[in-house]
Amino acid sequence: MITETRQILYYNKYQFRAKIINSELASTRNITTIAEFTKRKHHYFTYGIGNVKPKILSDSDLESIDKYLTWVNKHSESVTIRVQGNGVSVFSNDLSLLQTLTSIYPSTQFSKVDLLATPVAGIKYFVNQPKYQHRVMIKNSKIKSETLSDILELFDRYDDTVMRPSKSFLKWLYRVNKWPLNAQVYIYGSFYIDYNDPSVLTLMHLTLSDIFGKSYKLEKRPAQ
Repeated sequence: MITETRQILYYNKYQFRAKIINSELASTRNITTIAEFTKRKHHYFTYGIGNVKPKILSDSDLESIDKYLTWVNKHSESVTIRVQGNGVSVFSNDLSLLQTLTSIYPSTQFSKVDLLATPVAGIKYFVNQPKYQHRVMIKNSKIKSETLSDILELFDRYDDTVMRPSKSFLKWLYRVNKWPLNAQVYIYGSFYIDYNDPSVLTLMHLTLSDIFGKSYKLEKRPAQ
């Protein structure tokens, strides 16, 4: 597994990528069946691709491509495919799903994103040692009721050992949650979430990618 440190997730929403190095898969763009694939390859043999002579595929090659296309059709709603000249990259938040590709192409390579914190705006000092090491601020913005539900679900799922929203943030959440479902609400930049493990920021971005602003490191004020 390769770890990539990035400012954003793949396509701003996926943590994992499976990469299959196989130039024949570059011909699967916008194709869903092996019949379509062989028709396209026949066209390449008939008319050529520039100065490149198409490769004659074995039965096992075609079988693997058929299995790959079947896999893509089955999981198309939960993955994003990027076709490249030397193969394909498959993006998802379900690593175990991506790993099933090794049954078709054993040399499939995997990578994941370790999300960088939003560039640290500075350090916030406290008289006593703070319970948490990091704080991410919320951006001033309007959010839809669906986003509000996602925020509430996130805080219901993880307790204070993982993350802690500010008291004003929680109070606001439970108040506006009683409003009509189709309402848009304004979320305030004074709200924040504290956490210790940097991977928690990745976790939060998987659910909510557009509400975060500046981040700070939290430390005890040095002795004078």
